[in-house]
Amino acid sequence: MKKRYDHLLVERNFFRSTSTHLVVKGTILGEFHKSMFEYALEELRRIHPMLCCVIEVDAKSQISYVHNKEAIFPLTYLEKSKEDHWIEIVKAEENKPFRSTEEPPIRFFVLVDKFDFDLIIIGHHMLGDGLSYAYVFQDFIDIYCNKKKLEVRETTLITSYKNLPEQSRFDRDVEEYIKYLNEEWDKERVFFSDEEYEKVYEKYHETNTVDVLTVKVENDDYHELRLQCKQNDVTINTLIFTVFLKAFQDLMELESSNVTIAMNIRNAMSFQPGRCIGNYASAFTPLFTYNNEFDIWENARHNCKVVSEYIKDAKKSHMVPQLFCQLDCSIIDALTFAASGSFMTPLIPKVVPLLSSISSGEGFGISNLGALNVDLSNSSYELTDFVYIPHATTIYNKTLGVATMNEQLMISILFKDLSIPRNTMEAVKNYVEVSLKELSQVLCTV
Repeated sequence: MKKRYDHLLVERNFFRSTSTHLVVKGTILGEFHKSMFEYALEELRRIHPMLCCVIEVDAKSQISYVHNKEAIFPLTYLEKSKEDHWIEIVKAEENKPFRSTEEPPIRFFVLVDKFDFDLIIIGHHMLGDGLSYAYVFQDFIDIYCNKKKLEVRETTLITSYKNLPEQSRFDRDVEEYIKYLNEEWDKERVFFSDEEYEKVYEKYHETNTVDVLTVKVENDDYHELRLQCKQNDVTINTLIFTVFLKAFQDLMELESSNVTIAMNIRNAMSFQPGRCIGNYASAFTPLFTYNNEFDIWENARHNCKVVSEYIKDAKKSHMVPQLFCQLDCSIIDALTFAASGSFMTPLIPKVVPLLSSISSGEGFGISNLGALNVDLSNSSYELTDFVYIPHATTIYNKTLGVATMNEQLMISILFKDLSIPRNTMEAVKNYVEVSLKELSQVLCTV
């Protein structure tokens, strides 16, 4: 087992971010057994050694994961008071930064009811991407419900831009500019302490509180929606954000939106990470406008072509991990503190253009974990309402998370409730629910 992961690259940019939390939640139908649950957590520690790592920071503010076999997961048991009790926990935890130099940056919550229980896993993006947390959740279900003994999933991290597709490398002038920024930052490098970070984090969340709504598509509606997407030659993910584009246009008068689309790059790298924990994702941000001269399917097909062109262009689709592999990401700490008004240096305006191409302006983010499955046919348990909530981007005031588990599709809508009234987002949620219901029943127009 690896004891250290030195000089983290992709992970480093999340270290001092003011928006770090990823959430996966599911409801397990069946009786809760505390001893079985705690055994399952111990097994997760064995299977995913990365979960027992804490952060070590060196004199240049570079970070490493260090395995600590004594590390204990923060774990909270509560009686479930209502169906959306888990949302209250997510909202409250969003305001609490992880102390990742002291304990593993992951928290477990169990809401126990008479005939079921909710498992909520809240983790730092630095530890892994959304799919990583889904794998942890799936492994828990296999241990707890299926009594499986799983093999160790040792993590291999991205350690160089060379782990990414050769075609995704920046042009020479961009690499030279990044090198210049790194050299300039090295001359004036500033170390921000945990105490300073927590003050900035608290200040940010005073004016960026969040709320959560969910949309569910299941049973015949899910199967028909998937069939309609196939017949119309669009992905479910593209259809979903197209429906939201129309909802935002009709209900919030947003004529166009930047849409930051997360992308799994596990199969594009020089090594195969498998089902381990880590950050193996990228993102790209096209600008979309819903065209009312065409129906939803025609808009979705157009949007699908745009997304496809971005994916085919390795420079665009892998720009995010390329940047984080080559930029000294402790510079991003300075950007976080500059945004709070507590720090400034002439270097900041020179860095911002690099990052603004990732996400900027009015828009929203969408992250889809894809279709997942846990076979519980030989178990006395059932799994339902599996929800994924990405981290709330600091640029946008709304973020979508999509997860399909055992052919039940759940969409989370994370929004900043001081920017968007809850009744507005409830209207958007209802609009999307009705639209997806209607689309699952509409004959193919191709």
